[in-house]
Amino acid sequence: EDRGTGVVDGEGGDGGSSGDADDADVDAADAAGGGCASAGWSPQLHWIDRTGATAELPYAAHGHAAPMALAVLDEGYEVDMELEQALSLVRRCIKQLDGRYAVRATGWRIKLVDAEGCRVLE
Repeated sequence: EDRGTGVVDGEGGDGGSSGDADDADVDAADAAGGGCASAGWSPQLHWIDRTGATAELPYAAHGHAAPMALAVLDEGYEVDMELEQALSLVRRCIKQLDGRYAVRATGWRIKLVDAEGCRVLE
């Protein structure tokens, strides 16, 4: 039974190697995983950075546009938000990215992870 979801985003590069598989550097990635251990437990989000450090966080963002999304989340996040408040905050993040990021993304999908599982909301 699927009780969580995770996202992985990383930046590659050959680190100055010749490009041969034998001497290529290992790419690093950050990861976030969320879910509920069982019914009745509070949802949790854990962040693992490229050095292996971990933290439990109330929210997270990945990739090149993460600083813009995190600025909105830092300003608007509140503990114990209602679902509609959280959706409004996510929509504000998307609006910020659409207005400031050089490449406009389409097909945004908002997912909810809670004690009922993982489901697409929009």
